[in-house]
Amino acid sequence: MVHAAMNSIDFFKAILARAVRSSAPLATMIAVGALVALAPSRAEAFDYLEHSYFSDYACNRVQGMLAAQFREQPPTPELAARYIALGLFCPVEWKQTYCSEDAKQTLGHINLLEGDPEPGGKLSVTLGDYAALPDHFAHIGPIRNMPRAGEQGLWSWTAKWLAKDPGKGVRGVVANVAEDACQDDGLPPWKDLEQDIESYLTETSSLGKPRAIAEGMLSPLSRAPLTKGPADPAGLYSFNNPHYLDLVLRNHHHFGLQAYSSWLGFHSAGIEIAAGKCEQSLALPWRTLRKLARGIPEYEDVDWSELEDKNPDAFARKGCRVLSRRIEQRVKVWAESAPEELTAPVKVHLDRLLEDPVVTAARAKEGQEDGASAPIEIDPMEAIEVARLRDALAASVMALVFEGSSLHFLQDGLAAGHMRTIRTRGGLQEARYDHDRDNAEGVVAIMQTRSGRFPFVAFGDTYMLSPSLPGPRYCSFKDRPPEDPVHVSNCLISHQRGMLAAVSMASLLDWALGGTLYGVELAPTSEQPDVCASMPALERFICMHLPSRATRVAGEEEPEGRLDVMHHGSLPVPPPPYSYEALTTRIGFDVAGRAPQINVSFSLLSELDQLANWLTSYRLGVTASLGNGVEEQWFVDFAYSFHYRLAARVLFDGGASAYMGFRDFDTDATFFGGLSPVVGVTVLPEGWIKLPVELSLAFRFPINFFDSKAGFFQSPLLEGYWIYTGFGIAVMH
Repeated sequence: MVHAAMNSIDFFKAILARAVRSSAPLATMIAVGALVALAPSRAEAFDYLEHSYFSDYACNRVQGMLAAQFREQPPTPELAARYIALGLFCPVEWKQTYCSEDAKQTLGHINLLEGDPEPGGKLSVTLGDYAALPDHFAHIGPIRNMPRAGEQGLWSWTAKWLAKDPGKGVRGVVANVAEDACQDDGLPPWKDLEQDIESYLTETSSLGKPRAIAEGMLSPLSRAPLTKGPADPAGLYSFNNPHYLDLVLRNHHHFGLQAYSSWLGFHSAGIEIAAGKCEQSLALPWRTLRKLARGIPEYEDVDWSELEDKNPDAFARKGCRVLSRRIEQRVKVWAESAPEELTAPVKVHLDRLLEDPVVTAARAKEGQEDGASAPIEIDPMEAIEVARLRDALAASVMALVFEGSSLHFLQDGLAAGHMRTIRTRGGLQEARYDHDRDNAEGVVAIMQTRSGRFPFVAFGDTYMLSPSLPGPRYCSFKDRPPEDPVHVSNCLISHQRGMLAAVSMASLLDWALGGTLYGVELAPTSEQPDVCASMPALERFICMHLPSRATRVAGEEEPEGRLDVMHHGSLPVPPPPYSYEALTTRIGFDVAGRAPQINVSFSLLSELDQLANWLTSYRLGVTASLGNGVEEQWFVDFAYSFHYRLAARVLFDGGASAYMGFRDFDTDATFFGGLSPVVGVTVLPEGWIKLPVELSLAFRFPINFFDSKAGFFQSPLLEGYWIYTGFGIAVMH
């Protein structure tokens, strides 16, 4: 996605909102905002709400499709496990009003939510959140033997949510980002959206393939400008997640061919994790497993740290059992609250899964102690089936984190501004401009599935949930295409909404069925022009709708034409740690009125924690006073500081510097040295404006430890109270 920061009004709104949430003084927040409230252009991407809505809709529909098949053909334990895992991630019941009262209304059971969602209070995480969050977080692991998913991220956070008590909502950065998606005055026309998707699915079902838009409707002269829908609170996001803007500068894998490649990598990872044993993938840190084990008697006394060091394989096996127990708690709630039409097709598996192994063991032990003639026997085959089911369920929950994230890139690949914008060309400003124009004005694109090639007009970000233009909405492509430009635009955006939902459904179905296209010939032949027609219903849906190659703008097709075989993909390379170098000039004023000082320093800053909320820096500087005689000073200083990121480019600084130098040049020069605490504020507006600059305000009070004439710790120890303002060049990486 591409994102520019915000205009001045948005920025001040963000400052006020953050001031309410945090303990930072309001006056400080406003002062910082005044420094950086510049007015750059704004750009949008598929917004959080767009990704979330279409993914949750697809999840709900896919579970209904799987349930219908299971009523006719009982699933294997592995397939039932994936279905039950979907039950935890999908909305329990689909509510036509997706957002209401500033909160998402759909309920899932990842964090075992009880009661209704509340803004600023309880958030129920669903698959839609996993599809939206790749714009905000780059790390998704940890997964064993998968280096590009080695860092702790969405999966490790999910495990922590599973350890929460009933009724606890998700909080922190994820909650701040997710809750703001529904806090918009111009919410979408929910009923129209569902009608558009339903019409598309009904029509493609009757046709046996997607609809190709008629040539007359592809003309740029045939359509009217669209109205924007709800947009992300971009300014607020740079406060909610300071790492957000860092990722925007490195988001090339959300564009063009790389978006499709990223989807295929995450999709393949999800399929591979679900197909294997839990212990082959589990790499959660011991502290997380210790939290998961709390309240489970047989695992509370395990020394997880020692087990991880001495026997990693046993650590993973035991960790998977604990994970399974936590997941089963959520499954029990889902089984009780979900509609019977969803739970009945897997009732036998739910009964097996929810039988308490502790109770079973206790009953068997009691029977033996009471002198019963025959202990309670457990069918070995039944025990094997239950073990398979539990292990597959744990692996499936882990895998769905990846599959949910994959939908983000699949959907990005259908956004106009992501198809031909070359993210690495011309810098961020040029990419924003190209991206925004294509999103708003539309491009003719070609989607290719196994059932053929289908031209359509793609629009982009903030338009998928936009209100319809005033005029006719109903589109019957069987008849003559409409001539009214407003009617054409309504038809085109309706078509793209349906396509977006269908493509997302196809990816989820493909994951649930274990991958249906790998290594399979994709191209139709003269003997079999419609390769999808003879397939079972679910496989036919995947065949019809899942893109077999990246969707491209017309005219940018590759010379070799169609792709013949789909292979497993690779995860994108995570971005490097956030860092920057700065060369800064500062001028300092003493509150007592001494001669000013001028400082030139070089800084190296890098992230301290994974989300770069905390940073550290090294700074080397040279300072000279602007006075003469007794007031003249020259010294060098070396500083080490910590920085808390209030917003994407606003840092609160605190640290200490050691200094040494010479002064009193009117007589014999005096050597001196000491230590100086430093606090301040730094603003790095790169990403908001084109100039890579640094602005700073700091307070320094040097404490002299040594003077060559007076000796150690002689008064006056305190050299003064200095206020420094700085301006420099900062290059971020």
